[in-house]
Amino acid sequence: MKFYLSWSRSTRLACSLLIACAYSLPASATPPTEPGLPSGAVSGNSINLSWTASSDNVAVAGYNVYLNDRYLTTVSGNNYTGTINTSETNRFYVIAFDTPEANQARLFSGRSPTFTVQASGGSGNDPIPTVPTNLRAVRTSPTTVSLTWTQSTDDVLVEGYNVYRDNQYISTVSNPRLNDIQLAPGTEYTYYVVAFDRPRNFSGRSAEASTSGAPPVVEPPVVEPPVVEPPTSGPDTQRPAVVQGLAGSASVDGVALTWNAGTDNVGVDGYNVYRNQNYLATVFTNAYLDTTAGDTGRAGYTVTAFDAARNFSVSSASISVLLNGDGLVEPPPVDDQGTPPILRDPIADAIPSPPISDPFGSLLEVDNEASVAGGPPTQPKNLRAELVSNDWAEINWAPSNDDGEVVEYKIYRSDGVVYSIREDDTDPNSGAQAEIDRYWNSTLFLDCNYTRFDQRVHNCRDNAPKAGDEFIYEVSAIDDEGQESARSEPLEIIYHLSENAPIPFYDDFYKLPNDKFVQEHDLSRVRYFIDDFDMVFSDEFDGTEINERYWNTGLVWGDTRIINGEQQYFVNTQAQPDFGYDPFNLTGDTLIIESIPTPDNLVDNLPPVCDEVDPTGNERCAFLSGALSSHDKFGITYGYVESRMKVGSGAGSLSSFYLYNRYPGTGRNLHAPEIDIIEYLGENPFGDELAFQTYHYANVNDGSTNSAPTMFYENPDGTKFDEDFHTFGVLWEPQLVIWYIDGREIKRMTGPQVGRQQMNIVTYLVSGSAWAPTPDVEADIFPLQFEIDYIQAYQRPPYNTNGLYPAAD
Repeated sequence: MKFYLSWSRSTRLACSLLIACAYSLPASATPPTEPGLPSGAVSGNSINLSWTASSDNVAVAGYNVYLNDRYLTTVSGNNYTGTINTSETNRFYVIAFDTPEANQARLFSGRSPTFTVQASGGSGNDPIPTVPTNLRAVRTSPTTVSLTWTQSTDDVLVEGYNVYRDNQYISTVSNPRLNDIQLAPGTEYTYYVVAFDRPRNFSGRSAEASTSGAPPVVEPPVVEPPVVEPPTSGPDTQRPAVVQGLAGSASVDGVALTWNAGTDNVGVDGYNVYRNQNYLATVFTNAYLDTTAGDTGRAGYTVTAFDAARNFSVSSASISVLLNGDGLVEPPPVDDQGTPPILRDPIADAIPSPPISDPFGSLLEVDNEASVAGGPPTQPKNLRAELVSNDWAEINWAPSNDDGEVVEYKIYRSDGVVYSIREDDTDPNSGAQAEIDRYWNSTLFLDCNYTRFDQRVHNCRDNAPKAGDEFIYEVSAIDDEGQESARSEPLEIIYHLSENAPIPFYDDFYKLPNDKFVQEHDLSRVRYFIDDFDMVFSDEFDGTEINERYWNTGLVWGDTRIINGEQQYFVNTQAQPDFGYDPFNLTGDTLIIESIPTPDNLVDNLPPVCDEVDPTGNERCAFLSGALSSHDKFGITYGYVESRMKVGSGAGSLSSFYLYNRYPGTGRNLHAPEIDIIEYLGENPFGDELAFQTYHYANVNDGSTNSAPTMFYENPDGTKFDEDFHTFGVLWEPQLVIWYIDGREIKRMTGPQVGRQQMNIVTYLVSGSAWAPTPDVEADIFPLQFEIDYIQAYQRPPYNTNGLYPAAD
């Protein structure tokens, strides 16, 4: 079974919950005992806590104090004095850590019981979640078991569930379901589940469910979060040194790895372990036992160290371990001069690159198998994942052949969900119908396009994947005689965790060999990786006019097109300096793009496209606004792009900031990518005022536009994004896109359909469209405003020479 972990500020906590992070300790190493239940006195917003001290074979060095599951401070004694927020519940627990013995890592106790101060001022112990019930284990294929159970309840919130197979931890999930995949056919398995809440109180284990009905009875282990070290003062930008002394040996228990403790100017926080160039685990001591390597062939291992600021070391030298169970590590061969050659990590498990001659898979849409007269359609071929995100994925396959006509495709998901697409499917909603037609014409499917099918057709509200889900997909074809083909080869998809999900190693033709930047960096925060980038573009809008070296005041298609039923005309002040209205208001510190109703005396200045009837029925060019595009002046392939901006408010306002292709490509290189970094409706007629992100690209075979669901993000502090300035950014790498708001990851997407063509920056203010309601010209809302503090772009080697950069002043 593939198992991916996510690491960020909660890395240590995640590792504590995932027993797959287990490691072996030296025999003499003993962690401190668990601290006793804290007790305390509360006076107003002040609190004084104390607890029974821990003991240790060497010495207890101190305690970490946690408030509401977040590190608060470190103290040397067994008491803490501080303040609380009396308007909310405050939950405290502590973890002890020792003074490490020579050449050994610092060890940590389990966490203490939780002391709770209720919002009303009361205090007590935090209740544990209820035991999960109704666990069912159902074989959905020879190698897959679908697990479901009734969710637990808690006084605050059930955070997730630990799932165990045959008394061994296998996964942590946030929802009451799991697909256990890549199992041995014909083997019976037994499962149970343990719930935990946000303070990491664990329920009792569920009743067991077995594919054979013969469960053993074993209590679940309680695994607690390791310590979070207290923060250091000032920013730390120095990498740890390269890890030295990596060694390993194979046995029936797995591959035992050890290495020398890392060094850093502040301190090494932990280590990432890689097998065959793929991320394996994160640990917080210099040892790891790999129990999933198998027992044949060989495995290559490397280790990187990281510190609290998430600076990552360069990878260690690799070792190659024979997986034959005899405890031997094969040494590197020695030449006649006695000098061992340099060994490179094997890349056998890397996801192969698309061919440079067919980068977007046009040749994968062909099935060369001939149909059989009177028989079912041919088996669907080339089932593949084009894009995978946190809660949706786009899959594609080649159309089947039949002596009659293929009328339906069924998509089977390993948890029992079955989707159907047919040419004759209809829906009264035009957007949903267009999506149905796109699926059929292109033999592709999005699981699940919640933008179009929230509660209709494919019922995405109930069926949509969740972050961290793992599913196997198979597709069959049905002809006009009702005959169903054999199912396609299975396709496994692992949906990205909500933050810092591991990235598969793609052997993409755009990457340098062994480029593991995205595998070796914590990408959950911009500050964790941006120091490895060079700034290649920056406009702080502190001048008195638009910088013509950076920007065009018109879009690439000029005045020849109006898209999406938009109702504004973008005044091109560079081409039409005497138009009569300038939408760009430069304050000396920021740029404000302003939109107004089109004055009667300027109507004659509008281009002919404004007089055409719009397919949506909207009135064209009813408003004047502004747009900036860097085409032919600045463009990059791969990098990080960010803007600090205050998006527009009010009905009809749509603030947009995105990357757009300069040339769509032709033939097998047709792609026309677009990454929408932020779209914001000042008043959303379809729901809440959220930040929206989308990805679009052209289908290489028919030129139609393939679009992701419209992803969305709610401001965590509950305010609207138009109430203040925020930063909106995107990291674009080969086969990877990550969106950020205020420096924090909010969405990610991977796959071969991520754009490979140079893109430029575009930003503008829409006033009324097929999405944004028509602004009320009688309302006191004009001018509509969209304010921009800066726009910047960064690239890292080896991509920081592939762009079109502005000429020097």
